[in-house]
Amino acid sequence: PYTVTAQEGVQLGAEEVLDLDQPTAVILLSDGAWVYLRADRGRYDRAARRLDLRGAVTIYHDNGTMLRTDQAE
Repeated sequence: PYTVTAQEGVQLGAEEVLDLDQPTAVILLSDGAWVYLRADRGRYDRAARRLDLRGAVTIYHDNGTMLRTDQAE
């Protein structure tokens, strides 16, 4: 299970892709742990269930691990 939210989302036409401003995501892992992600921009493909993040991407794991990068898929 996962949740994706954003300050703003734009969907062009009938395409199932949303361009996201300030996206965040919370992912619950099978062992009960969670991962939190945030970025400046994102693109979510509903059909492929794929989230691409760009700009100041930060990924937190509940075990205390933190990763910062320019982009993540």
